[in-house]
Amino acid sequence: MASLKTSEPRRSSGQPWYFHPLLFGIYPIVALLAANISQIRPEAAVRSFIISLVLTVVFYGLTILVIRNRSLSAVFTTFIFLLFYSYGHIYQLIEGQMVAGLDIGRHRFLGSLWLFLFGLGIWLIFKKARNAQTFNSLLNTVSIILLVLPLFQIVEFEYRASRVKTGTNTVKAAPITTSAGKNLEPETLPDVYYIILDGYSRDDILKELYNYDNSSFYTELRQLGFVIPDCAQSNYARTALSISSALHMDYIQEFSTLYKQGDQSLDMPVYLDYIQNSPVRSHLKEFGYQMVA
Repeated sequence: MASLKTSEPRRSSGQPWYFHPLLFGIYPIVALLAANISQIRPEAAVRSFIISLVLTVVFYGLTILVIRNRSLSAVFTTFIFLLFYSYGHIYQLIEGQMVAGLDIGRHRFLGSLWLFLFGLGIWLIFKKARNAQTFNSLLNTVSIILLVLPLFQIVEFEYRASRVKTGTNTVKAAPITTSAGKNLEPETLPDVYYIILDGYSRDDILKELYNYDNSSFYTELRQLGFVIPDCAQSNYARTALSISSALHMDYIQEFSTLYKQGDQSLDMPVYLDYIQNSPVRSHLKEFGYQMVA
């Protein structure tokens, strides 16, 4: 009887290429970045990307050493990572769902199902070992298609963002015209904490709409020296616009040539320059402050 190794067809230059485990390993990271590209920068995903890629390579290598069949190891590795990355998504879908009076949105139920799928998958993979080459070719194709879609979304967004920012001038902070604070030593300057509870309703709204008394939280903050404006309202519905306006101490339309572009999905990358080069940050930097965000 022929061994599993002999069932692997050879390329003229050596072993066939089974790259789909690597693509399936990084796909969840790329897809998550694409889904949130209007809120975060691509560099924010670099660490997760590297970790996922390294884990995939290590796991793939270990399965090759144990199974001693690259074709079978590739399918097995992809199967494991599909189970791993899909668990949280499935759990979110069924969390709190009731079926025949039973709360199926529990880890004990979903975990048991995943263990069953794990065992069933291993049995099917090893039973269909002779067809692994055909299945690997299919998985290679599917992995490429899956990865191309979010990559296109990321590139398309970055292209639009670069076009909007091209030719625009970032507002620079005006020079300080007063000598106040110029002679202060860095150790005598107070620490400044600017805390923005984004999307967190003020106390009277929480009490009116949700019947929740949040006064004790505010009281303790004030006792610690924090300043909390009463009846605070945002001038803008988008975070990037609000922060840019606050750190410029002015309305967006007074200093931004981008405000009337109309594409709100570009707010974050476009207004990032306004936030990082705002007058508030620049003036504090001249006083010797170190910014931590």
